[in-house]
Amino acid sequence: MVGTCAWCEEDIITGEAYAEINGKMYHADCIEDMSAGKLAELFDFEIKENAYG
Repeated sequence: MVGTCAWCEEDIITGEAYAEINGKMYHADCIEDMSAGKLAELFDFEIKENAYG
């Protein structure tokens, strides 16, 4: 075991793809399943709406 995924709270097993983001570990598959809002929170960016429409 490498660690525990901060998203699904399951073990990250040796050989599984994972990322470390801000000191926390995440399965690659869990990152792919995250919403844009959650990714914005993890990577500290803002999603804006176009004011012109």
